[in-house]
Amino acid sequence: MLAIRLRRCGARCRPAYQVVVMDSKRKRNGGYLGIVGFYSPPSKSAAIDTRLLRLWTERGATLTRTVRRLLLRQARHASKVEHGEKAWQHQR
Repeated sequence: MLAIRLRRCGARCRPAYQVVVMDSKRKRNGGYLGIVGFYSPPSKSAAIDTRLLRLWTERGATLTRTVRRLLLRQARHASKVEHGEKAWQHQR
């Protein structure tokens, strides 16, 4: 079964994650089939390619809870920016 989940990269004490498509039984940092986006917790920035995400979900990949939460946060942020609000008002 395919899963879209986070794969850790980055330096020690400075985490960064890639949003990847991989077999759900593989290790967290194991081999993956494709990169869909990234997430950086220190700066709270995320970029997920929705076109690739849709492609993989149509092929049967499921989102993990964390990736689903990132997508919701990204969608909320995008809608607030469209309405003219400033990004710094949306942090926590």
